[in-house]
Amino acid sequence: MAALRLLHLQNDALQHHIPRNERRISMAKNRFAKALSRFAHSFGAPTRERAEERYLEGSASIYDLERRMQEIDRGKFRNF
Repeated sequence: MAALRLLHLQNDALQHHIPRNERRISMAKNRFAKALSRFAHSFGAPTRERAEERYLEGSASIYDLERRMQEIDRGKFRNF
């Protein structure tokens, strides 16, 4: 708990060294990125996690599921 408090204090100290205008710009960029992500997600933009889930859902048996899980662990969807 003390480490979390120390981390919070360090974060506050770092923010005080950043000029206020730059913090606003950074916050606006974060808000824009979040909004863009929500927008893309609402249109069903495929994610790697969703592609992996669909692939696993298509397994025919427990053995097929295990094989598919091993393929994912080896990086089948790494460049998705």
